[in-house]
This record gives sequence, C-alpha cells and structure tokens, in this order.
Amino acid sequence: ATPAAAAAPAADAKPQMASAGNGRFGAHLGSYRTVNEAKHGWDTLAKSNPEILGPIGYQTAEFDPGDGRGVFIRLLAGPLDDRNKANELCKTLQSKRVFCRVLNLGPA
Repeated sequence: ATPAAAAAPAADAKPQMASAGNGRFGAHLGSYRTVNEAKHGWDTLAKSNPEILGPIGYQTAEFDPGDGRGVFIRLLAGPLDDRNKANELCKTLQSKRVFCRVLNLGPA
C-alpha cells in the first residue's frame, strides 16, 4: 500500500506542471497599506502615463510577506492574458522610471 500511495502524488504533479504556463499576469506597480492608498497610486500613475495604463485598468491584491510587518495591498495593472504583454508593459514603464514587476496571477 505504501508504494502506491507514494506514486499518487507524483502522478498528480505532472498535470499541474503542464498547466503552470497558462493563466493571467499582472504588472505589480507598488505596495500600499490600504486599498484607498492603492487607488490613489493608480490615479497618479494613470494620469502620468495615460497612453500606457489607461486602456488596461487595475486591480488590488492583499499580500503578507510573513515577516511581521503585516498585510500590504499590491497595486496591479491588468489582468493581462499573456506574460509577454506583461513583460512589455513593465519594460515600457521601467524606461519611464516607474517600478514594475510581472506577477503570475494564476489560472484564468
């Protein structure tokens, strides 16, 4: 019974690995303490970069780094359905000295 039980997790891991490349992506633009601060951050960035961020939209996500500092609110442009689009967005924003990091948001 033990060898069969050990084989089951390995079989389950293969489908997860195959689907790991599919999903949605976001451009992490900053971290804030509240949703209202993140919204204000978006308004400021979108006003400064309307041609880049205007058509995309934003969302927020809670994040706890686990180091005792508490929960942060990530400001994300997107979602985008392609990692290349997210990479290009970040390259464009970084060229304007705007912090940007691509994040995988999980399955679509």
